[in-house]
Amino acid sequence: MTDLTNNSISLSDETIRSFLLGQLTVAEQPSFEQRLFTDEALEARVRLNELALTDDYVRGRLTSQEHDWFNQYFLLTADRNRMRAVSRALNDQFAAERRTRATLNLKTLFDLERPAWRYAFAALLLLVVLATFWLGVKEPRLVERILPTRRIAPRPSPTQTPVVTHHSIAPSAPAHAEPTPTLPPHEVTVPAVVFDQSNTRNNLAVVILPKNGKLLRVELLLNQVDAGTYRAEFWNSTGQSLFSADALVPANRRVALDIPLDVLPVGAYEISLSRMNDGVTENVAAYLFRVQEQ
Repeated sequence: MTDLTNNSISLSDETIRSFLLGQLTVAEQPSFEQRLFTDEALEARVRLNELALTDDYVRGRLTSQEHDWFNQYFLLTADRNRMRAVSRALNDQFAAERRTRATLNLKTLFDLERPAWRYAFAALLLLVVLATFWLGVKEPRLVERILPTRRIAPRPSPTQTPVVTHHSIAPSAPAHAEPTPTLPPHEVTVPAVVFDQSNTRNNLAVVILPKNGKLLRVELLLNQVDAGTYRAEFWNSTGQSLFSADALVPANRRVALDIPLDVLPVGAYEISLSRMNDGVTENVAAYLFRVQEQ
């Protein structure tokens, strides 16, 4: 059992992390909370560990069991949910900056404003033009070398003597034309389910997938519709991102997206919905459901 009677320095980060994930024993929990109310240094360390734990969750560095504890015991306050949204937005922003930096490096590498690159590009165009002209001149000569110029006349085929046949001059019976039945058009339907924000970890919406098909259409109900487009990210119970969709436009207070069925084995899932407006990402809602066998 962890000794919580010492000062905050003696408490390890593992103990603080266990407290945040709700894994302290019945005897340890009250003692830790009492120390937290009286020890400012311990309060600061707990705050830092909250940030580190949230960052590990967003980056997918938690184990499956820690991920479940995080959702069950850590995300109990609106402040911690905002902390998760901010961490996710910062992570997305840093990823976008890294992609932009890589693009700028590529543009710098192939900068046509430099005289050396301009000369190289002009030389390449000149080589392409000369190669095209050379092929246009040489191709007929190459064909003449490969194929003979004198063509061999085909053998004459014997002509068959026409035979006169006698046909009845009586009018033939009119052909009976039957209309060809028109086949109905083949329509491919995509099964759709509607989720609202009322489901919790203890009350998951249940989805039974069809045996045939490749997509599942999901419609997410919104409490209100604001300006901007929406981004949906699909997570499994271990915190692994399986699927995402950007630039979603709501219609009739619903955001619709199609999820491939091959990423939907039996298990629990979460769809995080965020709104993109003027470069700012705002967490909107989370939709929880469970996939069961038919």
